[in-house]
Amino acid sequence: MRRKQFLAGLAALPWAARAAAPVRLSLAYPNLDGLGERSLGYRVLRLALEKSGRPFSLTLTTEPTTHVRARQQLLLGEIDVVDFGTSEDFEQRFQALYFPIDRGLNGWRLFIIQSRLQSRLAAVHDLAGLRRFTLGQGNDWSDVAVLQAAGFRVERAGSLVALFRMLAAGRFDALPLGLNEAYEMLGQARSDAPDCVIDRQLALAYPFARMLFVRRGNELLHDTLRRGLQRAFDDGSFHALFHGLPGNAEASLRERLAGRRILRIDNPTLSAEVRRIPEHYFFRP
Repeated sequence: MRRKQFLAGLAALPWAARAAAPVRLSLAYPNLDGLGERSLGYRVLRLALEKSGRPFSLTLTTEPTTHVRARQQLLLGEIDVVDFGTSEDFEQRFQALYFPIDRGLNGWRLFIIQSRLQSRLAAVHDLAGLRRFTLGQGNDWSDVAVLQAAGFRVERAGSLVALFRMLAAGRFDALPLGLNEAYEMLGQARSDAPDCVIDRQLALAYPFARMLFVRRGNELLHDTLRRGLQRAFDDGSFHALFHGLPGNAEASLRERLAGRRILRIDNPTLSAEVRRIPEHYFFRP
């Protein structure tokens, strides 16, 4: 009798109740490129946390930041999670969630060009012809290494605004952007690149995955996000979120590729772990 009373008393203590409750996570995510809550990474991160079943609070850093700076912030513990196109180097420095939050769409590239180059690009039928054009990319984009490994000349800039201004000024010939982002980004940059258009003939394809990363050793957050991402994929809420974003409807994506010549290159920066991600996680036209 006394033993039962003692155990009942323990169960009633506040600290016992707290110990039984899941640990609440408090996370900071960077304001990448000033996109804030509109960014794909932020939206998928919030969905994964909601699906994990663990209580959380998620804050967005105030100042816009670049991917290079965000990686530094993650190493320093100023933020808790970030997303970017993966590479073996990034996976060694950080702990990756092997889930392509972009469904690999950033590896399906359309070319933004000055309108006067449309006829020249229309005459391209192979990689040798495409290599005659200089491409533009961001300083910290993992695509730079992919394109250079395939033999392309690449000019770099620190921001999308700078890239569009350089393209308009003729500093390079074409700006390859993801199938799901090219139209929206060109629309946002119209004042900086008024005479630029999306080429209608070509697409460049290579294996790619944009993923979430946490600091090494943060197993609680990693396991929480892994569980949440899998639940969101299995119950269809990830697809609903992803394909509900502007420009991401599956029919629209396939329509944008219809009739294009698709030129393919390898991505030598991909790790064996990324190559083992099952095909059904990726978009296929």
